[in-house]
Amino acid sequence: MGVNVGIIGLGLLGLKRFEIFQNMSEVHSISFFDPHTKLFQSTHSVTDVESIYFDKNIDAVIICSPNAPKMDLIIKAFKFKKHIFCEKPLIMTKADKLTLESLHKSNPNIKVKFGFNHRYLSHYRYMKKTIESEEYGKPLWVRGVYGKGFDDSFFQGWRADKSLSGGGILFDQGIHMLDLVLDLIGDLQVKSALIDDLDNRPGIEANAFINLRSENGVPVSIHSSMYQWQHKFSLEVGTEKAIIGMKGLVSSTKSYGSEVSKVARNWDNNFAEILTTKHSNPDFYSFKEECKNFIDSIINNNAVTNGTIKDTVRVMDLIEQIYLQRQ
Repeated sequence: MGVNVGIIGLGLLGLKRFEIFQNMSEVHSISFFDPHTKLFQSTHSVTDVESIYFDKNIDAVIICSPNAPKMDLIIKAFKFKKHIFCEKPLIMTKADKLTLESLHKSNPNIKVKFGFNHRYLSHYRYMKKTIESEEYGKPLWVRGVYGKGFDDSFFQGWRADKSLSGGGILFDQGIHMLDLVLDLIGDLQVKSALIDDLDNRPGIEANAFINLRSENGVPVSIHSSMYQWQHKFSLEVGTEKAIIGMKGLVSSTKSYGSEVSKVARNWDNNFAEILTTKHSNPDFYSFKEECKNFIDSIINNNAVTNGTIKDTVRVMDLIEQIYLQRQ
């Protein structure tokens, strides 16, 4: 059995997904629609989004549009009985959440997955496995940083438009860090949120310092920023017997550094034994793993893992809490 996919939106992530699916033997054909399709004329392009939905040969819809129309595109995919892969995030009202959960309950055979590729990072998997083993005891604290810079070109894209993006750096990068922490230690409550918007862009946050606490009382600090002079991705968990950390990120810009895991243990005064593991991976490997999981779930009728509806609603609820408590 092979899978035929239709991609809606051919921006940076849409093109990335297109290239990945092109190289998957399990994917038999790819169609796509983009409002700027003149830039991408090929045998794969269709003239309108309805063609993706009405084509009975297309098994799955890959939604890579700006954030605002995603919910409507998902609802339409359910209507036409298409499997759904949607890039994060969703702009969701409480009614939207109920609708999404109800549609999936009524259509249990439709596979639904959201794009949280960071769960497939090899150094994150190593970190999660180490923490879950409790070899070094239970978590005592968590600290995460995810940031990048920007230039004038940012203001030319849809991410700078609140009506299309729904938010700023929390919707772009911060959401990934929040999702990883939720996956590691469970539900979180927001304690404080210091947030600054870009100048002349209300609702497009550029800097966010978030303090949270888990249901087990573990304090969490997250910093997500568009003002990093050097791109940064790091996550540390202090446990009873060690500090378990990860940093670096494989990316097309090569600007986050190599992916490295570290365990600092057996410390005495200012010294600790540090175990370092370097992870060597090809570009976009986490995206490839994510796409493979989605296609495998369709072919083998397996449950989707990571990026489920439950995962997505949980992290969007948390971001809503953050916005409500922003200072």
